[in-house]
Amino acid sequence: MRLPWSFGSVVVLAAARLAAAGDILESAPSWIGEGDQETARYGDRVACAGDVNGDGFADVIVGAASFDHGEEDEGRVFVYHGSPSGPTGPVWSAEGDQAGAWFGASVAGAGDVNADGFSDVIVGAPEFDAPYSSEGAAFVYHGSVAGLSASPSWAAYGKLGAAAAPPRYRTGRGVRAAAATRPSWTCSPTARSRGECSTCK
Repeated sequence: MRLPWSFGSVVVLAAARLAAAGDILESAPSWIGEGDQETARYGDRVACAGDVNGDGFADVIVGAASFDHGEEDEGRVFVYHGSPSGPTGPVWSAEGDQAGAWFGASVAGAGDVNADGFSDVIVGAPEFDAPYSSEGAAFVYHGSVAGLSASPSWAAYGKLGAAAAPPRYRTGRGVRAAAATRPSWTCSPTARSRGECSTCK
């Protein structure tokens, strides 16, 4: 049986100013995005992408880790550009291109990792094979005046992709760094299952 919510959805609530209570969220959504595919897990991961095209409006990145498009559960990520009327699009998408990769199981704005003035994003695929089975991967896409790059500008492999995080600090070169986690790093007996955070500079 097809459940009405099994396609997944993302809801944006706009802020409304009340003189007595300050800023609160409106009770009705101002925008809704949907995955349009059963069990795609669209909206399981959502994040602010920063301003990937430099137009002054914040953009939104949405993951659908079980999206099928040629390969089962390859996963897909969608980006919606901000505008005066709210999110528009999707204007950009990328896929795992590998069955069971779960591309988009984690998404995050990466800051401006190459210091070109445009926000970048990082996407995790925890079950990606490259070359080891389900070793996981994390991908960074650079922003530009046209939006995000069609292909990843950087990738790392090895139990990565379970979670992606926005930058919390700057490197010594003044460039914000993004991070991706390794959930079960086991390079030594004492390190077993302690996890690891890999910084992408």
